[in-house]
Amino acid sequence: MASENSPDLPADDRRPSPSDAGRYTTRTFLSPETDAPAGDGATAPSEALADAAPTESAAALDAGQLRAALEADAPTATDEAPAAEADGAPDALAGSEGATPAEGLSSEAAPVGEELVDAETSIEDDEDITEDIDAAFEEEVDPGKADVPAPTGFEGDLEVTPLTIEDVGAETLMACLRTMMTSRRLDEKMLTLLKQGKGYFHIGSSGHEATQTALGRAFVGGHDAFCFYYRDLSTALSVGMTVEEILRAHFGKAADPNGGGRQMPEHFGHRELNILSTSSSVGAQYLPAVGFALAHRRDAAAAEKAGEPALDTPKAVYVSGGEGSTSQGAFHEGLNWAARESLPVIFHIQDNGYAISVPV
Repeated sequence: MASENSPDLPADDRRPSPSDAGRYTTRTFLSPETDAPAGDGATAPSEALADAAPTESAAALDAGQLRAALEADAPTATDEAPAAEADGAPDALAGSEGATPAEGLSSEAAPVGEELVDAETSIEDDEDITEDIDAAFEEEVDPGKADVPAPTGFEGDLEVTPLTIEDVGAETLMACLRTMMTSRRLDEKMLTLLKQGKGYFHIGSSGHEATQTALGRAFVGGHDAFCFYYRDLSTALSVGMTVEEILRAHFGKAADPNGGGRQMPEHFGHRELNILSTSSSVGAQYLPAVGFALAHRRDAAAAEKAGEPALDTPKAVYVSGGEGSTSQGAFHEGLNWAARESLPVIFHIQDNGYAISVPV
């Protein structure tokens, strides 16, 4: 019965069914040259297949080679076998009465045999090209690189000595606590405003306050460079962003330093503090952080060449992300490049169990 989605059409105008597609693919592959153009869905009568005469090139190949060639050139042949069998394909494969399937294959697949020979030739040519490329590469390789011994262990000490109140000082601890509590209160307030329809977007940072505040105090806004992710609220407050600036971003105000009200809240950005505008794309912050570090090294080398005094505090780069972002290739690329170039980049990975696309 016809409907709006599947009207009655002439047979020539109907789309082929999946079984039709399988039959056309298999029969076209096995049929000898006919008047019908290849690949148009035309099929040759089974009698034409059965009467096809064996050729000299087919006789030179055994049935195993031909079967391997058939499987390599038509990976769907196995799946399509039932459709072909319903249309008389076994008779076509047999070639003649009493012939075995192997003999039928040998008598029908001369073109396949020729393609097999061409394929072997092209493979040998590819191997020669590969050897030439490898030889040219070896000539360009630094001859002393292979003589450098592989690293056998870490350099330095990975142990961390815990600090006490006396080491830090009461004033510093109070400042850290104030930053952490401000961040948590802002989180709660912005979430409430969002539910009231007075805010437009919010991504919480609750639970991240301690490590962000501790690391943030080790960097200097406007001196170092920062590549945050959207849960770095405490870090942003630690390096110089104010409560007013955070709320301007939440309300989309023109004075919003993140992007003049055009950037999403919690996508931090601040030109004066050297905070790169945060991207929503997970892991997009790692490679720019490496670029900042390379720029710092370039500037330091240029200053030294010009005879300028070195900075009292060398510049560094802070980059952070959730644990889910470590499944992105950019994380591994950035970490690898920073390690091989010994760049001043701190990678801060914050595991909060909220990875979107991976379980851990």
